[in-house]
Amino acid sequence: MANARIIFPNQLFEAIERGTDLYVLVEDFEFFRKFRFHKKKLIFHRASMKFYEDYLKSKGFRTLYLESADSDSLGKILASRGTSHVEACEVNSFELQSRIESDLTDKDIALSFVSNPSFIQTKQQVQEELAGGRKYSMTSFYIRRRKQTGILLDSEGKAEGGKWSWDPENRKKLPKGCKLPEISFPKKNRFVQEAEEYVNENFPDNPGETENFFYPVTFEQTRNWLSDFIENRLHLFGPYEDAISKNELIIYHSLISPLLNAGLITPEKILSLLPEYSPNQQGMPISSLEGFIRQIIGWREFMRGIYLIEGSRQKKSNFWGLKQELPPCFYSGTTGIPPFDDSVRKVQKNAYCHHIERLMVLGNFMLLCGTVPLEVYRWFMEMFIDAYEWVMVPNVFGMSQYSDGGLITTKPYISSSNYIRKMRDYPRGQWCEIWDGLYWRFVSRNKAVFENNPRMKIMAKLLDSQSEEKFRKHIKTAEDFLNSIF
Repeated sequence: MANARIIFPNQLFEAIERGTDLYVLVEDFEFFRKFRFHKKKLIFHRASMKFYEDYLKSKGFRTLYLESADSDSLGKILASRGTSHVEACEVNSFELQSRIESDLTDKDIALSFVSNPSFIQTKQQVQEELAGGRKYSMTSFYIRRRKQTGILLDSEGKAEGGKWSWDPENRKKLPKGCKLPEISFPKKNRFVQEAEEYVNENFPDNPGETENFFYPVTFEQTRNWLSDFIENRLHLFGPYEDAISKNELIIYHSLISPLLNAGLITPEKILSLLPEYSPNQQGMPISSLEGFIRQIIGWREFMRGIYLIEGSRQKKSNFWGLKQELPPCFYSGTTGIPPFDDSVRKVQKNAYCHHIERLMVLGNFMLLCGTVPLEVYRWFMEMFIDAYEWVMVPNVFGMSQYSDGGLITTKPYISSSNYIRKMRDYPRGQWCEIWDGLYWRFVSRNKAVFENNPRMKIMAKLLDSQSEEKFRKHIKTAEDFLNSIF
C-alpha cells in the first residue's frame, strides 16, 4: 500500500527524507482561505510552493499539487490513490492538526507527525521546559537556551561581553540624514510571475498590493538574502532594531522571518552562517550579534512553546473586556493619525513592518481604541507575510494586547504620543492630542490594574495629578475620535 508525505506552505525544507511514494503539496485552507490574506502573502506561498514542487521533481520524487480549491478533498484524493499511511511535519496549529487527523481517519488512512526542523527544540522539549509556570519569562528561557547551546558563552560558561541581553542599549533613533545600505533584492522569476497571475485571478478582492513583490522564494535566493543582511546590515542591527521610519521598511533588519517560517531556511542554518564573536578583535558588535541571536533561539522558540501550552486559553482571552469591532479605516490607513496610517499603508504595500511598529504603533493604537483582541489577531494574521497561528496567538493576545492578563509580559505595551515621536520622525500635531486622549481614557478606565502594576502605577498617579479640565479635554478628544471611526 502507498504512503505519502503531506507538505504545507510553511514546510518547504531543503533536506528531504527518502522512502516516500508521493509528496503532496497542499494549498490548505489554513494558509489560503481561512482569512482574507494579503495578496503578497498568497503570492509568497504560491511561488515558494511551486518552486518546491519543481525542486522535488528535480530530485526524482513523485509529486501531487493540490490547489486551494481542491485542498478540502485531501483525504478523498489520497484514498482514491490507495494511500494507507501519511506522514507530515508537526503543524503547530491546533485547528489544522485536528482537521487533518479527522479527514484522514475518516478515510482509514494512518497519520504520523515528525519533528519540525523550523525549530531547534522539539514540541516535547519546549513544553517540558516551560511547563508548570503560572507566568512565563522569556529572559529566563533565553538564558537557559544560551547555556544549553553554548552560543555566545566565554571560556567560563558566562555570557560573552558580560551581559546576557544587550536589549537596553539597542534603542537608538535613526540619525537625521542617515544613509541606509542598499539592499540586494532578488529578481522576479517564473514562480513569482505565475503566482501573481494566480492570486489576481483567484483572490482579486483580498487586501494588499501585488506590485513590486521582492521576497525570496527559492533556497538560493534565501541564502543570498541572508548573506546580504550579514554583510551589510547586521553590524548595525542591534543599536537600531527599535528605530522606526516613515519611509523606510527594512532599515537594518534581516526580514528573514517569512523565509524561516516557511522552511526555506532553518534556524540551525542561520546560526551556522553568522560570524563568530571575537572580544579581542575588531569585528561584529556583540550588541548586534546577540540581539539577532536572541530572536532566533530565544523569542521565536519561546513563542512557539507558549502557543503549545497556553495558546487555546490565550485565544479566548479578553482581559480588558473590549467590545469594539475593527473598523474599515484600520485596513485603509485613513484614521487621520499619521503614524498609524503610515504603518498601515506600509503593510498594505509590503505585507510587513518590523516588530516595534507592530507592537508600539499598530497594536498599541488598536488597544487604546478598545478593539476586540480576536479582531486584532485576525488583522495581523491577514496582513503579515510571516504571520502564522503559533506565533500570532501569543504575540497578539499576550504581548501586544495583554489580553491574557500578563501570562508572558509584566505590563501592557501602551504609550502616549511622546514615545512615538521619540522613536519616529513625526512632528507634533493634532494626532498627538487624539493619541494622548485615547491613552488617558484607557488608563482611567483601567486605573485599578495600573495601580496594582509596579511598572505602570506611576501612570495612575499622573492621571490623578491632572486637573479636572485637562482630564475632561482628554476624554472628549478621545470620544470624539472614536465616534468618528466606529
